[in-house]
Amino acid sequence: MIVFWIAIIVLAVWFLRTLFAQNQQTSSEPPSPMEIAKARYASGEISSDEYYEILDNLKEKSQ
Repeated sequence: MIVFWIAIIVLAVWFLRTLFAQNQQTSSEPPSPMEIAKARYASGEISSDEYYEILDNLKEKSQ
């Protein structure tokens, strides 16, 4: 009988973890252009001059 209840609890925990993991993936918004620029600068894809140029362009578009 104890094995049965342990199996039920394990299945419930697994189900809840799976359910919440899917909600986190689907509810997240795509990164903003500024976040993308920060990530590219941090990874070394773009130079500091390019980074600040992108930020200036984004600020101009938002005004």
